[in-house]
Amino acid sequence: MKIISKSLISLIKVQFREFVREPEIIFWAVVFPLAIAWVLGVAFTSKPELSRTIAVVPGNWDTTSVLGTYLSGGESVLEFDSPVSGKQRIHFISATEDSAIVMLKRGIITSYLVPGPDGKPIVRFDPASTDAQLSWYILTEAISGNSTQLATVRELTLIGTRYIDFLVPGLIAFGIMNSALWGIGFGLIEYRMKKLLRRMLATPMKKHEFMISLMAARIVLSVVEVVILMVFAWLYFDLLPTGSLLALGLLFLVGNLSFTGIAILLSCRADNTRIGVGFINAVSMPMMILSGIFFSYHNFPEAVIPFIQYLPLTLLADSIRAVFNEGAGLIDSIPALIILSATGLITAAIGLRLYKWH
Repeated sequence: MKIISKSLISLIKVQFREFVREPEIIFWAVVFPLAIAWVLGVAFTSKPELSRTIAVVPGNWDTTSVLGTYLSGGESVLEFDSPVSGKQRIHFISATEDSAIVMLKRGIITSYLVPGPDGKPIVRFDPASTDAQLSWYILTEAISGNSTQLATVRELTLIGTRYIDFLVPGLIAFGIMNSALWGIGFGLIEYRMKKLLRRMLATPMKKHEFMISLMAARIVLSVVEVVILMVFAWLYFDLLPTGSLLALGLLFLVGNLSFTGIAILLSCRADNTRIGVGFINAVSMPMMILSGIFFSYHNFPEAVIPFIQYLPLTLLADSIRAVFNEGAGLIDSIPALIILSATGLITAAIGLRLYKWH
C-alpha cells in the first residue's frame, strides 16, 4: 500500500485550490499579520530613544547629587546612552503627589519621586509592575549606578495604583468586546452559513426581535462573566469599585450596545466563518493591542494617542478604570456613554441596512 497515492496528491491540490480561490482568506492569513507587524514595528521602533515619564513632587531637593540637579528645576529631560539598554530619555514632569497618583492610576506614569527629609529623592511605585521596576533600574543607571545618591524605595500599595487595579477593569472591557464580537458576530455568520437565517425568515419572526434576543442573551452571559471576575478580584486582591455603581452598570450596558452594533456590521456580508474570523480579528486585535488593556497606551508615540483614546475599547476601559480607581461618578462617565451609544447605534443601523439575510 502506497503512503503517497495519486488520490492523496489530488486531494491536497483541491485544498490548496480552495484556499487560493478565496482572496479574502489570503488577505487575512498573509497580508493582515504583516500589516499588524509593520504597524507595531513602526510604533515601537521609530523612536531614536526610549522615552519614560516620571512625575516629580516639588520640594526642597538636595542639589549636591547628580539627580537632584535635574529635579530641583521642575520639568526637565535626562538623556543618556546606556551600553546595556541603548539610548534612553527620561522626562521629569512636575506634579503634586495627588495628581501623580491619578496619573499612576491612568497608566500615564509608572512611578513618581518625592523629596525626602534630607532632600534626596524617594521613588514610589508598585513593586508588582515590571515596567515601573525597569524605569527605576534605568534611572539608577542614568546616575552612573551610584545608588547612594538615592533614598530608600517605598513600595506603593495604595488601592488604584497597583498593576492589578489597572488590569482588571481593562479585562472587564476586553471581555465585553469579545462577548459581543465573537458571541454575536461569529454566531450570525454561522447562522447564515448554515442557512438558518433563511429558515427563520420563513417564520413570523421579526428581524429586530431576533437581533434584540441575541443581544439580551449575550448581556446575561456577559454579566455572569463580569461578576465572576469582580468577585475573584475582590476576594483575592481586595479590589472593588470606588465610584458610582450606576455609572458602572450603564457603561456595561452601553459597552455591550456599542460592540453589538460593530458585530452586526462585521457580520452583515460575510458568507463563511473563515472570512468572518478575519473581519472580527481585524477589529479586535488592533484594539486589544492599542487600547491599553494589558499595558498603558501612553507607551505609543504621542501623535497617535489622541486617536487611540477614542477607540471604543479605550473609551470603555478608561471609563471603567475611572469608576474603579478614581471614584468617578455618572457625570464623569457621560462623554464616554454618549460616544459609545452613538457608535453602537450608527454601526448597527449601517449593518442592518446592508445585512444579507439569505
